[in-house]
Amino acid sequence: KGIAVATGDVFNWINADDYLEKDILKTIAYTFSHNDIDVLCTSTNLVDQNGVFLRVNEATPSDWSFHKLMQYGGLNQQGMYWKMDVIKELKGVNSHFNYSMDLDLWKRYLLTKGKNKTMPLDLLTANFRLLSTSKTGADFEVNFHLFEEENSAALQMYAKILGDRYAKPMAY
Repeated sequence: KGIAVATGDVFNWINADDYLEKDILKTIAYTFSHNDIDVLCTSTNLVDQNGVFLRVNEATPSDWSFHKLMQYGGLNQQGMYWKMDVIKELKGVNSHFNYSMDLDLWKRYLLTKGKNKTMPLDLLTANFRLLSTSKTGADFEVNFHLFEEENSAALQMYAKILGDRYAKPMAY
């Protein structure tokens, strides 16, 4: 719903309890204005509920083959910045997904656009807060099968487009 009413040229999907690094939007704007890119992939911090550093989440890989990506079960969503017109061209996220809608959006992008206009950047841009009450928090192990089910559903959709070689079960 938010994508439908969002304005601006660059889009970032950040959860309500997460936060950006100080003054990072200036750097993001500069990067987009000086490079012909659709998606910028950056690193983020994983922090606990009090903001205590746990680890760095590396940038989402933008140089993998589509087949390798189809086997990939994660995404550094908070560290991805998109051209807004590309998000709208892709018609936003698939509302049938509750757990892997961001990963599905990334796969659809790479399927339709390729990787030539993606840019990995060794830059820390956001902080993802891991809460016990979130889908990716303490209940992640319990809910992991839901991520897998949605990824499998996406895989079946892509198999219809690309052929059966993508319908093999994903290995995590």
